[in-house]
Amino acid sequence: MVKAALITALAAQATAFTIGQRGSDIVGGQDTDIKSVPYQVQFFPGEYLCGGTILNENTILTAGHCVEGVKTSDMSVRAGSSTLNSGTAYKVSKVYSHPQFTDSGVLDYDVAILKLSTPLKFGTNVKAIGGLVDKEPAVGSIGLASGWGLKQENVRPPPSQLQSVEIPVISRDDCATLYEKYNDTITDRMICAAYPDGGKDSCSGDSGGPFVINNKLAGVVSWGEGCARADAPGVYANVALPTLHDFITSHM
Repeated sequence: MVKAALITALAAQATAFTIGQRGSDIVGGQDTDIKSVPYQVQFFPGEYLCGGTILNENTILTAGHCVEGVKTSDMSVRAGSSTLNSGTAYKVSKVYSHPQFTDSGVLDYDVAILKLSTPLKFGTNVKAIGGLVDKEPAVGSIGLASGWGLKQENVRPPPSQLQSVEIPVISRDDCATLYEKYNDTITDRMICAAYPDGGKDSCSGDSGGPFVINNKLAGVVSWGEGCARADAPGVYANVALPTLHDFITSHM
């Protein structure tokens, strides 16, 4: 299940979110000021809500499934605010999905690059991430996930305030074992993060957002079964893997 959320405007200042295939806001997290994660953006591909990470003044990294089937002209980004639907809006001019992206079975090679029509205005609330990790994070490493996704599985509306949560990386083998019962495959293009008892995770609306270790991007919020379940870790695109890392850097 992906972690994007479908949105429908109900009124000028009211928005309803419906879970897409699988989606997520932050579960078990805390209110967060954009100043602490100034690389985080809100990404609106049509009627969906996703997250994204600032790579440079013209470039945003998000999830491949967030852009699938959506016209570039229907995409926009907001940056610089802790509040959903606030911040400076930017139009997207070009989209590059990983050529091997697939949503057959599970999401794989789940990254995409957005090029903006006008450059971001950098400042205290808007900054590029401090680079990509150059090697896969060790098991037990603590990563920070952030976004405006749901705070509980299938419980709406999402928070208006940006959320973040720290989650430890778990081994790919342990993750694969947990997902066997769902008939889901964990590949080396993925890293997993979870607590043994669940309770903290990304959720619907967080797709495409950052998973950061020591101010470097280690993963892109991708998929999982439900949100914060004890037997279903969050799955992130593994940006350290050469096939993803090289794709990303070649479009910066």
